Amino acid sequence: MITPQSGRALQRFADAMEEIPESQALQQTWDRFQRASLQLGHAFNAIRATLTDRQVAEKRRKQLKKDARKALQTGGVMTIAEGRAMARYKQDVEREKAEKKAAREVKQAVNKAKREEHAAGVKACKEERLQKKAEKELERQNKRKCK
Repeated sequence: MITPQSGRALQRFADAMEEIPESQALQQTWDRFQRASLQLGHAFNAIRATLTDRQVAEKRRKQLKKDARKALQTGGVMTIAEGRAMARYKQDVEREKAEKKAAREVKQAVNKAKREEHAAGVKACKEERLQKKAEKELERQNKRKCK
């Protein structure tokens, strides 16, 4: 028998095991065990979700702290206001870079779709032209046979 790893698996296991106990005392014990197991399973899932959220938040805090301690320049004297202005400028530059990259990717996707559509149109025209050519050739052959 495999140990259930999630609340749903535990519920399926409990449903499958419901018919096994036969005596009243055993049935009551089984029901208590079942309820306790489900509560533990739900508590485990809640703790795991909380832990995941906390890990994500901690990772974000570490990144912010790392970014806050980043060197703005080497050498020279700088006031706090100048440092903050420089940091804001760098953030603005990075944001603009990201926006331009996103716009470029969208434009590339649009152009790719246009090229594919044009190529499909060219291919369709070529096939139509060849089909008409084949029909004319077939008509000529039929006329020759009729004469």
